[in-house]
Amino acid sequence: MINLDHKAQIICKKTSTLKNLRICSTVQKAKIRSQIIIRRLLQKTGSDTPSNAFRNFLNGGE
Repeated sequence: MINLDHKAQIICKKTSTLKNLRICSTVQKAKIRSQIIIRRLLQKTGSDTPSNAFRNFLNGGE
């Protein structure tokens, strides 16, 4: 799984312009959205790990 938190920190450290600030904010929002999606998928599939949840979801399992 991609470590978005680490990528967001790297981008934030390099922030020097308004455009970079917007990129930093967008990455952080995407990280939060992806965590919400993974959490919902885990609940829906009843899986213990994100990779199992995606596998179950793709195989048509509930």
